[in-house]
Amino acid sequence: MAKVGSLRNFAFVFGATALTAVGVWAQPPDKPRNVKPETDVSDKVRTVKAESKKVYEKWMETDVAYIITPEEKKAFKALATDDERENFIENFWRRRDPNPDTEENEYREEYYERIAYANEHYASGIPGWKTDRGRTYIAWGKPDGVESHPSGGSYDRPSYEGGGSTTTYPFETWFYRHLDNIGDGIEIEFADPTGTGEYRIALTPMRRTLCEQYRERA
Repeated sequence: MAKVGSLRNFAFVFGATALTAVGVWAQPPDKPRNVKPETDVSDKVRTVKAESKKVYEKWMETDVAYIITPEEKKAFKALATDDERENFIENFWRRRDPNPDTEENEYREEYYERIAYANEHYASGIPGWKTDRGRTYIAWGKPDGVESHPSGGSYDRPSYEGGGSTTTYPFETWFYRHLDNIGDGIEIEFADPTGTGEYRIALTPMRRTLCEQYRERA
């Protein structure tokens, strides 16, 4: 009888243990610890894409704002991938390279030197590249001649300006022998009516012409 009782006890214990084991394996596994959901990965991808988009927008809106044509700007905005944008930028500079047989792109190097020069010499409460003198320098390079009147004062007007004398604000006159799509023998006058050092293109027909050029590229 003792053996029968022992067998019954063994059967009960074994059965309970088996049921317990079945219950454990039937439970869904615990979620792994310290594993971020897939949505975090998607967020990172979106963040990288957003940062990449800002880099290319800056290139278009800041770096080449004054030389990119409306057609080029439209084409660049239509691109879908970074590879396409990189190819576009490479071809953008190649089209302007005066000597494509060399490794250097003289135009691109000179262009970024213009931006650096404008930021260093024409800043006045705003970055130099945003000022009238800065963007004129960046778009068309160093003028062939500059007449500077930093103190203003009395000014004898030439005959083509009507003659006579007048009192002026500080001003500069830049002379270009030739500007593409504008003409030859170009004079651009910049005045500083506020005395802050920010010279603005004077109200002349040339100002309207230049402003139209800037708007077309905006």
